[in-house]
Amino acid sequence: MTRPILLWTWAIFVPFLLQVASPGSANGENEPPFLTGLREATEAELAWAEANAIKRFAPTKDVKELPAAVKNIEFLPVVGRQTLPNCGAFAPTYYMKTYQEARRHGWGRPDTPDRLMSPGIAYAFGQASVLGGSILGSIWVMRDVGILPLSRLPDSYNYNRSVHPPARLLLEAMPRRAGEPVSFNHATDQGFHAIKEWLADGELAVFGMEISNNTFEYGRSAIPDVDNDVIFGRGGSGIGGHAFTLIGYDDTRTYHDGTEEKQGAFYAVNSWGTGWGVEDPDIGTGGFMWIGYDYFRSAVSGGVWSMTERGHSQPEWVGLFEYEHPYSTQVGMSFVGGDLDDSDWERSWITLNPSENTSYERFHPLAIDLTNYQGEQSEAFWWRIINVGSIPGLPHPAATGMAHEWRLCSYEDALNALPEKL
Repeated sequence: MTRPILLWTWAIFVPFLLQVASPGSANGENEPPFLTGLREATEAELAWAEANAIKRFAPTKDVKELPAAVKNIEFLPVVGRQTLPNCGAFAPTYYMKTYQEARRHGWGRPDTPDRLMSPGIAYAFGQASVLGGSILGSIWVMRDVGILPLSRLPDSYNYNRSVHPPARLLLEAMPRRAGEPVSFNHATDQGFHAIKEWLADGELAVFGMEISNNTFEYGRSAIPDVDNDVIFGRGGSGIGGHAFTLIGYDDTRTYHDGTEEKQGAFYAVNSWGTGWGVEDPDIGTGGFMWIGYDYFRSAVSGGVWSMTERGHSQPEWVGLFEYEHPYSTQVGMSFVGGDLDDSDWERSWITLNPSENTSYERFHPLAIDLTNYQGEQSEAFWWRIINVGSIPGLPHPAATGMAHEWRLCSYEDALNALPEKL
């Protein structure tokens, strides 16, 4: 006997007051200009990380047990080149998430668009009020929204951020959602060793640091503050931040910083193509860099981040819903399974918005995973919408909206009901 499923809408709409690019011309795929695009984490992103991040501030075993050198390239995607000012999204998506997907599926080194993860969703959701991607915000998007491969969403994806992406995009991204964020304190000895342990365990991590104009020429010509390919200083006046992906380290890597001989460097991959940086002898292309341990401690800005794997969690049930409001930041909503006063579970709609100016327009439905992963499926579902009014710090006046409709359906039925084109 089929159980009846009840769908309810509970809505309150009550208004109240409460790029940097490198100099030069593009002469080819591996030539300047190289794009950057790292923005600082917002207060909301930092608060989310504080509440959700796994803090790896110390190693879990004796540091003497760590290998002297590590290089994680078995599942590393081919060196890529960002085409938008989105390095803060490119590093955690194209490199870190692709690496995790390749390891889980046993792909080896991904080199085709169907196996390379796209920065598109993370960049679209994660720009906040300024251009550029946030490392932390990108991990947040991957955990709550998911990700698509480049075959479905090219890196050039830069859609109209005045509206949300369609349900089809959200549905296809759900099975590739990330796990929880992992944070490291690079400035302490214990945190420093925790990063090395993480890399020794076969993981990757992402960090940002300020660069100079000379950074664009690293590996291409002689520049200041580099010896034996190891970066030990900024090399010039700072021009902004850029994100890199840590893939290993070498305790025996030596260099002279102009004052004394030093030893030890992290190994990273960049998003400026194979014509930048040093060539990896095992991979056979450029795109890589060494950064001395001492400089790494002082140069990293915004922390070092990684994420756990969630696995292939394809939803069983999803909700498709439609409503409209001129300012998405003024709308809060959640979905409840069971009774409102004694719910089985409650799930919030994505708290990130593509832009502070994003509106909800009834062009297409939006989608949310309503699978109860902790128990049996509920028999009643509620859609709760609250209009919070004007937001301090944003220029928009308080406004009202309209909740139209929503429906519960299986994941496969939802995909089949929507056009394949994103």
